[in-house]
Amino acid sequence: MKNVTDFNQTLLQLLISLREDSNQTIMKFLAIEIESEGVAGDQFKPHLREESIKVLELYERGIIREIYFDQHHCAILILECSTLVEAEAELIKLPLVSNGLIHFKIS
Repeated sequence: MKNVTDFNQTLLQLLISLREDSNQTIMKFLAIEIESEGVAGDQFKPHLREESIKVLELYERGIIREIYFDQHHCAILILECSTLVEAEAELIKLPLVSNGLIHFKIS
């Protein structure tokens, strides 16, 4: 059990790193994309250009720090925000999220 506890503590330290930036504590959040049920693939296409522009904007602002994709082409993002509420507020601005095509599990 000690190894599991040590692993969990190490993982927590890696996923939630703190830094001082303009007197704000910044935390890292892991956001995993989940496609909404019943959404057809062709419903994504009209929003992809706007989505990529918004993702680039969040990346340039330092909100999105890393972007990956899994085997199902779902996004896995590393975000830096002051709070979970801020992370959620930033992701809701993405066109695929605001149009109900995807949502994110954030931890």
